[in-house]
Order: sequence, then structure tokens, then C-alpha cells
Amino acid sequence: MTDDSQSWLDIPWEMMETVVLGRSAIDVSRLYLSGIADAEEFLRCYGFDLQRPEQAREVEEIRREALEFIVDDLLVDEPQLIMPPEIRAESDVRRLLLWASVPHVQQRQKWACSILRVMHTFAHCGSYFQDLYGDQIREQIRGRVLPHIHQTNDRLTLGEGPDAIPLKAFQMRGRKSRRSIALKLLHKAENVSADVFDWIGLRFVTEHRFDALLVARYLRAQNVIMFANVRPGRSRNTLLDMTAVRECMAQLDEDVRAGRLAEYEHWRKLRERVANMPYPEELGKSYNPFSAAMYHSIQFTCSQQIRVNNPHLANFQRTLNQSGRFEVLSKAFDRLLVQPTFSFFFPFEVQVMDHESFERSRHGRASHGEYKARQRHAVKRRLWGDWVDETVRPLPETTARRTDEESDVVTLFAPGFKVHG
Repeated sequence: MTDDSQSWLDIPWEMMETVVLGRSAIDVSRLYLSGIADAEEFLRCYGFDLQRPEQAREVEEIRREALEFIVDDLLVDEPQLIMPPEIRAESDVRRLLLWASVPHVQQRQKWACSILRVMHTFAHCGSYFQDLYGDQIREQIRGRVLPHIHQTNDRLTLGEGPDAIPLKAFQMRGRKSRRSIALKLLHKAENVSADVFDWIGLRFVTEHRFDALLVARYLRAQNVIMFANVRPGRSRNTLLDMTAVRECMAQLDEDVRAGRLAEYEHWRKLRERVANMPYPEELGKSYNPFSAAMYHSIQFTCSQQIRVNNPHLANFQRTLNQSGRFEVLSKAFDRLLVQPTFSFFFPFEVQVMDHESFERSRHGRASHGEYKARQRHAVKRRLWGDWVDETVRPLPETTARRTDEESDVVTLFAPGFKVHG
């Protein structure tokens, strides 16, 4: 049997590894398309039919967004990387796909691959429910949490009464920018928005380390969160050694029962001992490799069931009212079994830390800026490999503003709590 007779067995091993071994499509070095028709079929399989004007416009919008992100946020401090004019100007994505299919790595091929990788990321950079029902989602999660946050002239607490937990700060982030999501996705192997869990985030900052555990207990006990809806594998604790805390609590309880410790001293002693405990060592690899080892918090992802009004039904009912035929047509509509409301689960992230950990998170390697710089550098190395130096550079100010652009942020601070940095 000749080599020609075996040509049908040619296998693009890199692409097969994405299917069989779970390798990320972002890391495939080239595509395997042979002509315009092949490129069109590839796009059609991806989900875009260029013969449909609205889908062709969508592809062009994604291309422009990816191009702006590369130029404005990734290349701004890489003067040695100059995007070829033909790559920047080419609006026919089919040609980009064919250039990315050249078997030998060359400048145009690598740049075509890079813009397609970023386009792929932005194509996955939205959330259907977030985009359509973001306001209702935020309002329902906010409505579950904010009634438990109490601020007066002299303190900020979670809960009320003698069991209220003093807080130094509380923050609820309402939404993340698309560029921030793109940066996150570009370093993930999965590279799809289904793996973004922090579209909405809550942060509680306590005075004492031990009180972070009390916050978690309160959220569960008061049904602010449903423990059964906490995402398995998404919890991370780098703040408290739970075994050591339990042993400490048991010892102090025994001291109180034996009369060796006054009951009113119990909480003070407990907080003192926990404050002096070493931080726990994480078991296994962190799901976020860019978090610094000195970043300490309790983090978990929970889902809340969201119920929203059917927007199509509301629009139809307005039309019925205007037509004067509401009664007849609404009965017909009911027979179609169209639901007036529907529900879905939406994830949000909860982070709890004490104020010392919070302050450390604003400086040095544990700071958010350093975290973003490491994340951004990994993305650049992933896109351009050795064309990018191994040294992590500080995050440019303009890039920091664009990727961190957020809205609907609720931030409360306890009186006298000064935030540095």
C-alpha cells in the first residue's frame, strides 16, 4: 500500500487532542482549512452563516472588539510586537482562517491565529441570562443580601442584635466588563463563559479572622445562601485552618466548663488564638493559578434561583391591550401554554476575609493590580509565545481602567475604617 493510498488517514493530531484529550483549542498552533468554501463551512459549524447579513455583522463586531482589545490592552507595552497592516485591515474572517491554516509558522500565520483566538474568546464572552436579565438578576440577589447589612453612625454589621457580626467593609459588584471577562477566559483551558462564576460578587471584610467563619455561618443559617446550591469544587479556603479552629474551640469550651476560663473571656481568647494561627495550606492546585500565595480569604460560589417575567408575553399583552381584543387573544395565548414567568439558576461568588488580609490584598504580590499583571502576561505568552519576554510587567493604567470597568457596585465601610492604596 503506497503513501498516497493512505492519505485519507491523515490526522490533524493537534486538533484531535482537543477532542480526545481535552486540550484547549486556544493552544492549537494552526487550523487545517484548504479554501474559502472550507472556511465558510467551518464558520457555519461554529455558528455563523456569513450568507445571513445579521450573522455576518455579528462576526465583524467580534473581530473589531478583539482587535481593539489586542491593540489597546495587550500590545500597549510591547513595542517589539507590531501587528502586520494586512492583519489589522482584513475584515474577511475567512481569509484569517486560511492564513491561520498555513502549515509553516510565519509572522502572518501567527498573527492570524492570535486574533482568531481572541475572537473565539469574545464569542464566548457573554452570558445569555446576564445579557437579557442582568438587571433582574442583580436586583434579586441584592434583595436577598442587602436586608442583612446594617449601617449606623458608629458601625457596620451583618445581622442585628447581640449576634450581629461587625464588618469593616461590604461590597457587592454588579457586573464585570467584557474585557475583564476576556482576560479571565484567555488564560483558562476551558475558555468558555459557562466557566465564569463571578459575574456578580459579594465581599465581606471582618475585623477578626475568626469572624469570617461567623459570616459564612450566618449566610447559611439565615438562608441568605442555600448551602445545597454551593458549587462543588469551587470553594477555596486560604484563611482559616478549620481543623485547628475546631480543636481550639473545643479546648476553650472545656476550659469554660472546668472553670479555668470565665465565659465572658471565651470569645476574646478564641479570636486571639485564631489570629495567631498559621494560614492553612491549600490541598491540591488552586483553580486560580494567578492568586498569590499570600492572598488569604474564604471563597465559594453559590447559585440562586432567579425568576423573571417572560418579556415576549409582556410585549404581546401590551399589543393586545392596544388592539382592543385582549380577552379573546389572551385566551388563545393561554392555550399555547406560554409561561408568564420562568426560572433559572445564576451563580455568584462570595469572598470573606479579615481586614488585615484585605489590606494585604491591596499591596505587593497579593494586590489586585499584581494579580491582573500576572494574568495579562500569561495571556500574552499564550498568544505570542517567545515573542513576549518572560518578565511580568506592571499593568498599564489605561488597561487597568478598561479591564476593571464595573457598574452597579455597592460599597459600604465601617466608620473610621481607612482603606489604604
